Amino acid sequence: MSDQSFWNSTVKFVSSHKAVITLTTIAGASTLAYLYYATNATSKSDSSATGSSKNKKKKNKKQTVQETSNADAPYPFDNEGKPQINEEIIGRLTEEEKNTWAQSLKETGNRAFKADDYETALEYYNLALLCKKDPAFYSNSSACWACLGDNEKVIEYSTKALELKPDYAKCLMRRAAAYEKIEEYEKALYDLTVLTIYESTIADKSIQSMLERILTKQANYVMEKQLKDFVPQLPSASSIASLLGSFTEDSVSDVFGTEIPEDGTGDKFLYEALQDFKTATADSYEHADVALNQAVSKYADVTVSSDEATKKKAAMAHEYLGQFYFLKNVTAVAQEHLKRAIELSPRPRSHVILALTYIDKDLLNEAEVEFQKAMAINANDPDIYYQRGQLSYLRGDLANASENFETCKRLNPKNVYAYIQLACISYREGKIEEAVERFVQAKRTFPTSPEVPNYYGEILVDKNDTEDAIKQFDIAIKLQRSLSTVSIGALGILNKATILARRNEFPQAIELLEEAIQVDPKSELAAVQLAQIKLQLNQAEEAIVLFEKTAKLARSPEEKQHAISFAEAAKIQARVKKDPALSKRVEEIIAQAQGNQNEATAASG
Repeated sequence: MSDQSFWNSTVKFVSSHKAVITLTTIAGASTLAYLYYATNATSKSDSSATGSSKNKKKKNKKQTVQETSNADAPYPFDNEGKPQINEEIIGRLTEEEKNTWAQSLKETGNRAFKADDYETALEYYNLALLCKKDPAFYSNSSACWACLGDNEKVIEYSTKALELKPDYAKCLMRRAAAYEKIEEYEKALYDLTVLTIYESTIADKSIQSMLERILTKQANYVMEKQLKDFVPQLPSASSIASLLGSFTEDSVSDVFGTEIPEDGTGDKFLYEALQDFKTATADSYEHADVALNQAVSKYADVTVSSDEATKKKAAMAHEYLGQFYFLKNVTAVAQEHLKRAIELSPRPRSHVILALTYIDKDLLNEAEVEFQKAMAINANDPDIYYQRGQLSYLRGDLANASENFETCKRLNPKNVYAYIQLACISYREGKIEEAVERFVQAKRTFPTSPEVPNYYGEILVDKNDTEDAIKQFDIAIKLQRSLSTVSIGALGILNKATILARRNEFPQAIELLEEAIQVDPKSELAAVQLAQIKLQLNQAEEAIVLFEKTAKLARSPEEKQHAISFAEAAKIQARVKKDPALSKRVEEIIAQAQGNQNEATAASG
């Protein structure tokens, strides 16, 4: 079983939409067409013109612009035909004259721009700015710089325009594009988010694409920095307990009898690791990880020519260490240790775990080969049937899964997960009464197991029987608290918190999630769920801390990227919240949306 089964829909939603949700739900959206328009400022000359006509136009464009401007301009020109304008001359003008000159200069600049003469256009826009500090003039200048490929200037002039007109959509879009090009992704995200707030009536699908593209770049940038110092780590204690619990236990007495190995030897480190598995706490698993590495180091001289007893123990150390690397998501290293274990002293379990590493990479043919090798060693090993049952279950082959779980249950009646999986299969087949009876049987067989009521509760949630589900989760929580070992860890608490969060009972959900983090500090699920609630309650700063924690806990690059994406999106939300004008605008949008929803509800009633 997995400690994430009840969370599948939430995790898939988060994975597919990433943190764009956070940004686009702050307020409306925008369009790719608008991005293209604003970034390129205006259409070029007639694209259907022949090459010769284009060349002719380019040769004469400056002359045409100047002739036109000289004929109609209200301002004087020097001997070279250029506008004779400076601050002293402008200082003698009335406000009306300044406006007239500025408008004329802008129009001449526009003609130059349309003729692709961006340098001349800039000259006229800058002269217009001497007459009047108009955001449109700054915007036009930024468009020229965009066409000239000077992103720093684009940002400079767009910023000046936005200082005068904060909701200037063209400049927000153009500056965002420039920021993206110079890899200032966080600033680009902010500009696009501000745009969605001011232009909330524009369609949202395209803005989601833009935001996702830039957000992915920002997340990758942050992730690359994190991965430089990244050290693979074990997952939550409940995840470790779940995987180890699905295999037959290797007891200390079975491996070492009554003898205690000598200190500092490979045997002693393996002995300690097996004891740690029995203790089954977060701390003991961490200690086992250290002990297994030490054991493998001490067994370095063991070869296929060594005595059988030594080879068996060395192989076991490699196997468990491989299993731990698999849990850390370091598959290649895991496979190295598992293959070394098989080389020294093959047993079914080593092949089965190796099969799991192949399944994780979707190499199903290779996995089946390992299962067959395990069968060849011992066809009555229960671990083979449980893990093959898991694979069949995930592939939707319920009949084969059921057959494998039944075999596992017969060969190892102590495997509680086989009972639970069979109950889940009955439920998936629509045999509700049979499923309930199977859970009842499991409860009788394992009266102190938190797993049974927890997964029964998940079935009840799927049936929308949340009240009875909460009762089952409460039982699971109580049973876990009574144990000195980790079983489901914080999973029962998480499941109950999820139901409460869906009911918008946030204070109770938050209390439970905070408890879950205390119970299992490495629980990504607890951290990300609490972060989502904090974000929903507009507590962005707290959400950022939790998302960043989730990113550090995440074991795979994909999981890290998702968590970082949410953290970066939450940072934008926090920044928006600090801006009084933007905050007010967001409140207006929310109020309007709620009003529309109320009207729709009233109309449907």
